[in-house]
Amino acid sequence: MKRFILKASLLLLPFALYALGIVVIDPFERFGVGRFMPVHDKSKVAIAINNPLWKVIEFNRAPHPNITLGASKMYLLTPDLLKEASAVDYHNLSLGGGSATEFIHLFWFAASRAKLERVVFGIGIENFNEYIDRDSVKGAEATASNPLLYVINRDVAAAAKHLVLMKYFGAAPPSTVPPMSKDEFWKVQLGEATTRMFAKYRFNEGAYGKLAEIAAYCRERGIELTFVILPSHADVHERLRQLGVEEEWKSLPLRLGQLGKTHDFDVDDELTASRDNFTDPFHFGPDAARRLAGAIWSDRAGRPR
Repeated sequence: MKRFILKASLLLLPFALYALGIVVIDPFERFGVGRFMPVHDKSKVAIAINNPLWKVIEFNRAPHPNITLGASKMYLLTPDLLKEASAVDYHNLSLGGGSATEFIHLFWFAASRAKLERVVFGIGIENFNEYIDRDSVKGAEATASNPLLYVINRDVAAAAKHLVLMKYFGAAPPSTVPPMSKDEFWKVQLGEATTRMFAKYRFNEGAYGKLAEIAAYCRERGIELTFVILPSHADVHERLRQLGVEEEWKSLPLRLGQLGKTHDFDVDDELTASRDNFTDPFHFGPDAARRLAGAIWSDRAGRPR
């Protein structure tokens, strides 16, 4: 029996050492005990590798009554910028490349952990394509809630490896910024990316119905609910027309307006006409972000189409 225990211990030793290393490095701050690297550096790696897992663990650690939800556009409206515009602290739960389904699940996750007071959805026509619908939030919740799943998760291992390389070998954090000029990336986004998003498109009625349930939940509990349709450049608008999605694009603010207060900024106007206001066709720059935040909290909605 002693020999069996010894052999089993030797077999388990590598895993035990690996698990200890994950706990010490703790790339997603699941345990909150390791000080291998500053949280700010961990966030750079974790968000690039598994943004939903970082956001779920971060909110678990510090639930907040005021949240913003959305994709990478909403991420540009930072908590500091929103505090400047609204005098309210917001926690940003946005996910780069996220779908409406993921935003919905993040809302219910947040509602299960905090007594919500204000919720802002930054959502656009690109988030409602049923053909590219996905949900990475459920897996993130499961991993965050189970220490064993966290320790054996491949994204956690990859993030830990990156942090070790950064700390001891001077490696740069993983980046989602493409290695090309703004003009080159602009063409790629209007070509391959836009075609992938809209060439095959069906509006996700199921997700819209679930947003209606959220709207009812917020009305019953006095939660301030706001929808914001953030702008893309006019070049994207032209591609929407070419790809036959104009009707869905134009009807979205009307449909969201049936659920709650809605600001529509994805319109053909002087902001969306100028490339100077955008870093790429889908993402506005910091000056435009400040302008949009001010417009939202001064009660000025975007122009009608």
